[in-house]
Amino acid sequence: MRGYAAFAMLGLGSSGTTVDNFCDSGFHQSVARSRKSDTMDSTEFDFIDNVDLENTQMNLVSAAHPSTSNRIQKLSRGNHGESWLGQRFHGHYFNKSETFHPEPLFKMDRKCHGFKGQIHTSLHPNAPIMEKLMESFIDKGLPLVDDMFATGTTANGYGHCARAMWNGIRSAGGQYLRDFKVLLDDELRAVEVKLIVEGSNKRKIFHCRKEIVLILGSYNSPKVPLLSGIGPKEDLYEVAVQPKADIPGVGKNLEDHLTVFVFYEATQGFTTDHLFQRQITLSRSHFGAFAVSRLDERLQKHKLWKDELQRWQEATGSDPIAVSSRSRGYVKLKSLDPNDGPIIQHNYLSDPIDVLVYSEACKIGAEIMLDGKGSKDLILRACPPEDNHTKFNTLEQWETYVRENATTCFHPSGTCKMEPDSNPGAVVDAKARVKEVKGLRVANVSIMPKLNNGQLQAVAYAIGEKCANMMKEDWGLLRGRDAKL
Repeated sequence: MRGYAAFAMLGLGSSGTTVDNFCDSGFHQSVARSRKSDTMDSTEFDFIDNVDLENTQMNLVSAAHPSTSNRIQKLSRGNHGESWLGQRFHGHYFNKSETFHPEPLFKMDRKCHGFKGQIHTSLHPNAPIMEKLMESFIDKGLPLVDDMFATGTTANGYGHCARAMWNGIRSAGGQYLRDFKVLLDDELRAVEVKLIVEGSNKRKIFHCRKEIVLILGSYNSPKVPLLSGIGPKEDLYEVAVQPKADIPGVGKNLEDHLTVFVFYEATQGFTTDHLFQRQITLSRSHFGAFAVSRLDERLQKHKLWKDELQRWQEATGSDPIAVSSRSRGYVKLKSLDPNDGPIIQHNYLSDPIDVLVYSEACKIGAEIMLDGKGSKDLILRACPPEDNHTKFNTLEQWETYVRENATTCFHPSGTCKMEPDSNPGAVVDAKARVKEVKGLRVANVSIMPKLNNGQLQAVAYAIGEKCANMMKEDWGLLRGRDAKL
């Protein structure tokens, strides 16, 4: 997120640099970086930045705010004193990160939006096919709930999703560090970070006076402690890492959202209106200089294009996402070589309840598409026809489809989960500090013990805001309204 992360940009120091605090690259870093500039004028704060990397596009959908109907994310699981719960967390930190740009006819709930944050969100106009599907939602008992994805007041209904888009570039820094590990002293205090920057064989060591913050996401946030000897001792012994802090939960509790794409061939005109109006999102340049070329017009005479791809130009689909998955996976080291990626085992659909729930979700989606008032006359058949899902009558048929077609929403979380000390799977405490280790904190969605019932992006920003406040509080730098939360 270079566009709004640059306010407090600090370059890398030379090998042997001593800094007060050290943060690695990550999606949440933009929040920590900018909040550092609020009050930490006298504190040196070094970031591993993504200035040499290309932009990537990911996770650019709705910003769901957990609230009622099982939508409150209780991150601390018993550590209520650190303000992770209810309105104290969601009503402040979610809103603090957002600048919402409402449409004139949209009935928003102002209490559930922010208007001075760094993350700009907005609504996009519906395609004609979506207008018809909304008729089907109502016909099948799903009423319109204005701003439902922000308020979370009901889990039954349909509404408009806000996107994290507003005349800007969305980017996420990829991983560009090798041999990245945290060095501990004899008192298990995190005192140094050792790394090699990609493209250079020169090893860099950063000495830290206060603390090191891991913002590497749910795959690499456990990898770094594991390489440093922090984690389940049996997993560390497997790859010849000497355990320094036996914390069984590191890398465990991996959770993700799955979705299942179900495509339908539609009648002419409802999904190809953009060919005439040139008004779809991808035909617009939101920001910066890039080109869009209509390759279909150049391929009109190619036999493969005419005979195959154009058969499915009139298509639509559904992609149910079932929240509160019961299946859990893990992340562990593949080897002692830091250049090796970690072993990532999600164990998707390993719990039969998950298979049942996804199958029923697909079945409900099919009922809406095929029988709903607005869409039933638009759907011709499955796309491609050999999928034949429009003829499914039983959950068993959908179970087979789910197992063959389920795919990730790219929402991994939970591998450094926050729990009370009494829980043996706890990795961090209520202030996101790694257990048994001094001066090491984790500030990303890997600390969530349970994945939220919605999109992950807004949660990531809120966690970044909260962790930035806790760090300032620990250093005696917290001011204003934040000091009361």
